[in-house]
Amino acid sequence: AAQRRLQRPATGVGASSFRPPSRGGPSGVGSAAVGGGGALLAPAAAIANRRPRATSDRSAGTAVTTPASDALETSSTVSRFGRPAAPGHRLRERSCGEPPAKCGGALRRGGTSRARSTPMLSRGAPMAKPQRCGGCNQALTGQVLECDGRLYHPPCFKCDSCTMSITSTYRVFGKRKLCLRCHERECQKKVCRRCQKPLVGQCVQLGGDPYHIDCLKCGKCKRRMTGQEKNADGLVVCAYCLPRCCACQETLTGKVIKLDSESYHEECFRCKSCKQPIHGKYTVQSDGSPMCPACFSTWVEKQQRREEAAIVKKETMINAKNKARYGLEWDKSLSPSSVECLKALGAPTSSLSRGSGLVCLHFETVGGQARVRCAATTSPEASINMSYLICALRVLREYKREAQFSLDPADPSNISGDKQRKVFYPSWLENTVLGEVLFLADYALKEISFGYLRLPQIPELISAWDQACESEEQHAPRASRQWFVVREAQIGVSSDGVIMPQFSLGVEARQLVLGPKGYEDAASTDPRDPSAVMAKAVTAAFPRLAQLVPAVAELMEVAKAQLVARFLLEQKAGIADSALTAYRLPMVKTSGYQKTIPSLKKVRAARAMDENDDGGLRVTKTTRTMHGGVDLAYKGSRVPTSKLRQSLLGGAAGALIDLPLFTFA
Repeated sequence: AAQRRLQRPATGVGASSFRPPSRGGPSGVGSAAVGGGGALLAPAAAIANRRPRATSDRSAGTAVTTPASDALETSSTVSRFGRPAAPGHRLRERSCGEPPAKCGGALRRGGTSRARSTPMLSRGAPMAKPQRCGGCNQALTGQVLECDGRLYHPPCFKCDSCTMSITSTYRVFGKRKLCLRCHERECQKKVCRRCQKPLVGQCVQLGGDPYHIDCLKCGKCKRRMTGQEKNADGLVVCAYCLPRCCACQETLTGKVIKLDSESYHEECFRCKSCKQPIHGKYTVQSDGSPMCPACFSTWVEKQQRREEAAIVKKETMINAKNKARYGLEWDKSLSPSSVECLKALGAPTSSLSRGSGLVCLHFETVGGQARVRCAATTSPEASINMSYLICALRVLREYKREAQFSLDPADPSNISGDKQRKVFYPSWLENTVLGEVLFLADYALKEISFGYLRLPQIPELISAWDQACESEEQHAPRASRQWFVVREAQIGVSSDGVIMPQFSLGVEARQLVLGPKGYEDAASTDPRDPSAVMAKAVTAAFPRLAQLVPAVAELMEVAKAQLVARFLLEQKAGIADSALTAYRLPMVKTSGYQKTIPSLKKVRAARAMDENDDGGLRVTKTTRTMHGGVDLAYKGSRVPTSKLRQSLLGGAAGALIDLPLFTFA
């Protein structure tokens, strides 16, 4: 009865081949234990009526041939648990198999134990179902061999490789039991993954690869593996060195989200701002933290407003410095005096000095010849600036058309350059007061276009920059310039012969195209272009604009003088060339005139979510510069004239003054 419960051979029975088992190595490599035990040959009659008991050690075994009498003698010295029996205690056939301290008494014939439900044997009464050999599946007779819970005829216990009967120690290699010679041969076929030496002795397996137990170490901390080893990203690491979630610091399991060198559980991957889990697209901030599209869009708007405020502040400071350094604002003290001009020409001015200083021209035809004189007036509409008139006459006689001005890029091929140059037609207008009026009026228009010069009195005047930012094509490449032009013009002559110029100015936008010599005016301009839309608004509000912007008001005086000069030449008025050339035109500066100025432009970096790049940030840098000029030429062949019924001299006909500038025979 004790022999049926034998797990290990006692001291003196198979002791030469028995070693305490250690943790079993994985199958396919060999046994982690290097000892034997667990196989015992005994008479079939002694064990035919017991249930086979599986052993926990499959790594090695010893087949020992023992007579039945010896086996029974062994049973008298070995307890049920494989330990020597207590002194004076001998297990009997009808014993329950427990030690005396736990034994509940002798078993009754034909019953079972209440504690372990062990089958009860009657003396000489075999069980109904006979045991069979684990090798040939025949009934067991005579001596049998027990191994790993199975019974064999001694000849049927064979090596799974060479099929020779095993009569001594064997090894388990994978799921096969091998004799020592075959086991050694199989081990020589396998080498350690780390040291590349044959596997002999204790071995372990990881990820299908075999290792010596001393060779399997953590790839990070270099500790010896403790049975918790795993393979992470191709690197063998222990349980302490496994990758962990950067948020919760727990070992990564399930779906893992990687962000650069960091890894997260799917539920731990959350937005930096709203702390909600991110599913789908996300954006990585400069500090490496993720952000969902909604929070990122809000962040982009705040960041853009903050950056724009800083840029506007910087641009305002730069523009203020440039205005002071380059004289980019009209100075009323530069406006020439008509009385001083007549004094320079040698005309009597005693009657003019007593009034407001405004001078008008009197025109009449005597004997088919035009006669031009001047007189004092109180009507600003009828007044003519004599200095501007002389300059306009010189331009028309030499240049054969009205004066022009253009503010062009310093580099004709780079329209967004940092410098712009003043171009005058004719070139000698440079540094003259009339030329400076053309330049500063054009510069003021550019300030309005960029929104640097705000006019709350004209709310409908929206800058071209603001219109471009509101349009869907705000980042589309666009080049244009704006021009001051004469829209309508005619000369009225009052009933008493005073010349009354009647005209209206406006602004035209012209798109630019790159030509062989740089940018030039395009043949046509899209009316939806922001510059064209703003030009239309400026034209509608031009009278109010002239009242608010001094440079534009002075431009009206220049346009008036140019229109009168053209009228006089068309009427064949005699011009005294000596007086025309002898007059020194008023200049802006005696020296150091700046011909190039910093470009008036705006640079903005627009940020937006890029739907085509998995929610990434698209930063579009927009640079806009404005070019343009002044062209006050009348487009008609002759300036139309009309007779006015009103009288402007007011009975002061005797105060008419002959002008040395005009000849009359």
